[in-house]
Amino acid sequence: MYPPPGYPQPTPTTRDADREALTYLLWAAIIWLCSGAVTLVLLAGTAALYTVDTTTSGSTFVFHPLFYVVAVASGALSIVQVLLLRGSFHRLAPVDPRFSTPSTLALLLIAGFVIVLLGLVPLLQGAQSITGCIASSNNTTLPASCGGIGQALIGIVLVLVGGIIALIGYIGCLLGIWRFGSRYGNDLFKVGAILLIFPLLNVVGAILILVGASSVRARVEAMGTPGPPRF
Repeated sequence: MYPPPGYPQPTPTTRDADREALTYLLWAAIIWLCSGAVTLVLLAGTAALYTVDTTTSGSTFVFHPLFYVVAVASGALSIVQVLLLRGSFHRLAPVDPRFSTPSTLALLLIAGFVIVLLGLVPLLQGAQSITGCIASSNNTTLPASCGGIGQALIGIVLVLVGGIIALIGYIGCLLGIWRFGSRYGNDLFKVGAILLIFPLLNVVGAILILVGASSVRARVEAMGTPGPPRF
């Protein structure tokens, strides 16, 4: 397929930038699949990640260390993935202005994600304190003096703010992946970007992006003589 006319197209002059950007995107898709696998492990092993202690006065739950290990691993993979996406957009931005905005918005995704992670700390601690307050109370009403209420509220605010910022950044990353499809005339990127919106189907989207990036990169590397390449 040919890239659509009217847009900057890959040429032998931009071959290095194209190859590096596609390599970044390829690795981002691989990390996406790894992150999806960690999420599946998290969902499948939910019962092993926390303990519920039931007494006559109520129930409390405590997260196992494995929960924090899985959460940190998933968070680290997500940050690496976004850094790779940002690297791919940033590498193409000088030769194709369409990638300047996605490159900037990818930074918002990282910032929002970090804020969400920071918010989860007081939120989870507050949730544990609240369950303890309920368990120690003689009725089902949450005592006003429960120390976990303030922590939970702070956590909720941070998670909401970070979530909004991350959503804007995520949309920017999807836009950048879509524009890979426009630059190289390959619809696998566009379909993959759409599927990344939906839970579970995002794994299929990552596979399509991986296949598209690998295929197009091979053609870019074979580019040698001047003139518009065929995709």
